[in-house]
Amino acid sequence: MNIIIIGAGPSGMMCAIKAKNGNNNVTIIEKNDKVGKKLLLTGSGRCNYANEIINSDCYFTENSDLIENIINPGEIDLMHRKLESIGIYPDIINGYYYPYSHNSASVNNLLFEKCKSLGINFIFNEEVNDIKKSNIGFKINNKYECDKLVIACGGKSYPKTGSDGELYLILKKLGINFTKMYPCLTQIKADSIKELSGVRLNAKVSLFENNKLLSCETGELQFTNYGISGICVFNLSGYVKDNSNLTIKINFLPFAEESFIENRMKLLENLSLINAFESIINYKVLKYIFKKTNISETARYKSLTENEKKLFKEYLTSFTLKVYGTNDYDKAQVTMGGIPLTDINISTMESNTIKNLYFIGEILDLTGKCGGYNLMQCFITGLIAGRNINDQN
Repeated sequence: MNIIIIGAGPSGMMCAIKAKNGNNNVTIIEKNDKVGKKLLLTGSGRCNYANEIINSDCYFTENSDLIENIINPGEIDLMHRKLESIGIYPDIINGYYYPYSHNSASVNNLLFEKCKSLGINFIFNEEVNDIKKSNIGFKINNKYECDKLVIACGGKSYPKTGSDGELYLILKKLGINFTKMYPCLTQIKADSIKELSGVRLNAKVSLFENNKLLSCETGELQFTNYGISGICVFNLSGYVKDNSNLTIKINFLPFAEESFIENRMKLLENLSLINAFESIINYKVLKYIFKKTNISETARYKSLTENEKKLFKEYLTSFTLKVYGTNDYDKAQVTMGGIPLTDINISTMESNTIKNLYFIGEILDLTGKCGGYNLMQCFITGLIAGRNINDQN
């Protein structure tokens, strides 16, 4: 049986490794001149590939009820065992899985070497611009034929890595449906504050639509010349989509209870506001708050009017920015949306409408938040498809 996999990323290579046996001829077609170009960027090059915390809130999809059918303890255990058999051992830090090397290139190399050792064929520098159904199964670019075809081409994010979504147009001609897609795990465009551009700090960041809370994240936040950035912002970007009337509210005291400000000022009642808070809140942020509220930084808290106290607290715990959208695919780590999970057999990754056609990895409508969730999805869906193909021999 001839199997062709389009895309030599983590899902494609994992699928090939699992699908290969003595009766299968497996070929991976890759538009770049090497494997795993996007994988090399994972986790800022450190390759965070899994996470101990797993629940439906870790993924964006239109079919959240199906997540556990794919990402579940059994499949996760099989993934870890397969990775260890290839030579990838975890260094677990605060629940985040990294290879012991903390180097994505080492993971990429081990996957590639395993493929080569199994006799998996690679065709590099080959862009797929045509897929047709044939008497055998499928014909690609009018020259490569296969019984089974696996699509592992990735999404639209980081198009310079070759993951540009061009194959989607060809798949649509075959009758394949896609959900609406958006840049995800990217920066949010919001009110720009020149004085705070470049400031990094820890905060609780909440996203609202028409004053209704959509989601909140706590972590490092960075102010930029176009809005805000940071991992907590990346995780919120998946909720922006086409939503209108969005606002961000920032709590600069994420660790504090509601009574914290009053209690602190009772303890430090003889200090000015700037002296009382500069040890726990970024100095530039404090200066900006005093400027916007017209409250003197040298004032004592007890000298403020009740309205001034309320305003000061609001700026410290509900600093509000208007949201205008997100950055585009060239700045996004992943694509949100793709092949609906209801359009595939999630126990095999095979299309429900076209027999022997499989979809794995980022092309699926199953997008993880930051923390290794997307790479884990790629490995698991690759293993599921590869296992099904292998079992048919």
